[in-house]
Amino acid sequence: MNGGVSDAETISHDDARKQFTALLHALSAAGWSKVIPISRPRLKGEQALAYALKNPGYPLDPSHDLSLAQWMKLPDGTPWLFYADHVFLEIKLYRDPNRLDPDKRGAYFVTYSMTAQDAYLRGYVDDEKLDNWKMEFRKELPALKQAREKKEAQLRNDNVTIDQAYQDPAVFQ
Repeated sequence: MNGGVSDAETISHDDARKQFTALLHALSAAGWSKVIPISRPRLKGEQALAYALKNPGYPLDPSHDLSLAQWMKLPDGTPWLFYADHVFLEIKLYRDPNRLDPDKRGAYFVTYSMTAQDAYLRGYVDDEKLDNWKMEFRKELPALKQAREKKEAQLRNDNVTIDQAYQDPAVFQ
């Protein structure tokens, strides 16, 4: 699904930020939980943002309200990832590259990709192994978790705080 941040063709960047933030909070209030892919480090807030700016594709923390300056630094396709009731929801933000002056109006485009849990998990399995994808996913889990642990150890050495309270969806256990 595709949409905008508002009904208007253009919107002030700060209003876009506020409306998008309200959407993220509404999803969380409706029971959608933040997801960090199993091989990615467990970060939140400012540290998730800093990591995402250096590692495109890392999903941002929906509970972290971005400042206008942070909002304007987001690259196209910045994702937020959620999970609820056996469905993964990825939201990506795009903006008109010709309307980036923070003092003028911008234009935004948002994509919403809903993926059934089984389809999402199959994405972790090589195509030639899809016939037994559930077993193959379970085999792959330790390596994915090890990749996360390795990255988190590197980040700890750089004085980055790991979000120990984060809980993966039960399907990743």
